[in-house]
Amino acid sequence: MDHAKTRNTNIEFLRIMSIFSIMFLHMYRHASGGAIFDSGVSLNHLFLVLFGSWGLVGTFLFIIISSYFLIDSQEFKLGKLLNLVFCTSLYSVVSLCFSRAYLGDYISIKEIIKAVLSPALDSYWYITGYIVLYMLHPILNTVINKLTTIELSRVVVAGFVLCFVYKYIYVAAPIGNVELFLSVYFGMALFKRVQGTIDYRKIYFVGRCAALIVVFLGILHMLLYSRISIVKYIYAQSISKFSPFMLVIAFALFCMCINRRPSYSKSIGFLSRAVLPVYLIHESDYMSSILWDYIFKIEVIYSKSYFAILFLGIAVLIFSICVMVDFAIRPIYGFVANKVAEYISVCRQMGIQILPPDINHGVYGFSVDNGAIRYALSAIKSIGRPVIEGIVREREEHGEYTSLKTFVERNIDQINKRVVENLIKAGALDCLEGNRKQKMTIYTQIIDSINQDKKYTMAGQLSLFDIASEED
Repeated sequence: MDHAKTRNTNIEFLRIMSIFSIMFLHMYRHASGGAIFDSGVSLNHLFLVLFGSWGLVGTFLFIIISSYFLIDSQEFKLGKLLNLVFCTSLYSVVSLCFSRAYLGDYISIKEIIKAVLSPALDSYWYITGYIVLYMLHPILNTVINKLTTIELSRVVVAGFVLCFVYKYIYVAAPIGNVELFLSVYFGMALFKRVQGTIDYRKIYFVGRCAALIVVFLGILHMLLYSRISIVKYIYAQSISKFSPFMLVIAFALFCMCINRRPSYSKSIGFLSRAVLPVYLIHESDYMSSILWDYIFKIEVIYSKSYFAILFLGIAVLIFSICVMVDFAIRPIYGFVANKVAEYISVCRQMGIQILPPDINHGVYGFSVDNGAIRYALSAIKSIGRPVIEGIVREREEHGEYTSLKTFVERNIDQINKRVVENLIKAGALDCLEGNRKQKMTIYTQIIDSINQDKKYTMAGQLSLFDIASEED
């Protein structure tokens, strides 16, 4: 199935904005020869504070989005992991070759080996962290499912204090990227568990306050950089990897995104495919100095009156080039990707009918249905095996599903909004009344209503138990 056509544009647009914020931060750091924090008072410096302080917000958004979708999955897909590793290695080698050709230097065997092994050598800290998280996520999900909400809350608080308070204050603390990823992952697990009861207005308020604090610190440092060194330290920490401000802002933006009505745009989906190449190219150790210090000479144009226009134009140009590079390179690593589409094409050429996924007839794997092949429910994005088996078991024990509401009611303990959304977009709920657009409009309301009714029912039961204990 073509998942690119059914991706939520809100999420994809957020990913695009995230990569731009990361580029802006890199330009911020290179605009004064790596010493941007001491560049003094100027309109250009103010522009950089306003636009270049949010790079780690973008990175945290990547971690949050990845965690949010991995939490529902219990399946480890080796092909997906190999595709990411191969793609990262390929872009690292390409970046190495381009940088050495631009500088007119030779490439050593040691450099080639380092580029190939870049996913494991922490050359791209987000990629390395994600790979570790992806390999561990089935185990982590099992652990999370066994924790009560209170226990999970304690784990989240402990992780936040260690990674975003202790590490923020004491920079030399022995806390690395893996701990950071795990902290965010457990936090997103708690968020998904209590998602229906959260007051998002408070989250938005805290996010805005965090953003204002960062801007205030940036402007304060710009004004007092030569007088109070502690301001520089606090501001630098506030836009660093372990900054609680960056995490809070990213989480607020993510909440704003998922609370908007899902929309779908082929153009945004196409552009979002370039997010990974943009990250791999401009984050590369080989390309970073080439891009900012040699090709675009950020340090030189920083002193120009039209710096703001060039700043934004360079970011758009780099993104556009990476879209074209990805379009050219993608076929090279395409063979590592999922082969389901290829198998389906072969079946159609042989005259074998391929039936879409269906919650009333499908099972976990591909199956035979009246001489045709029924698409596997497991091939639908971000739905784990336990969830699928639970849906199938409920159908076999109590009969087919007749409406979206009854489907949610019968599986409310094992599904969430993301699962239902993916089932709708994949066509697995087409057998129920209503079209996909109608289902996408009402499914969140149905889930919220059923969760609310369930909460009231539990509260009523507890009240009866209290009365009974008093009478005793």
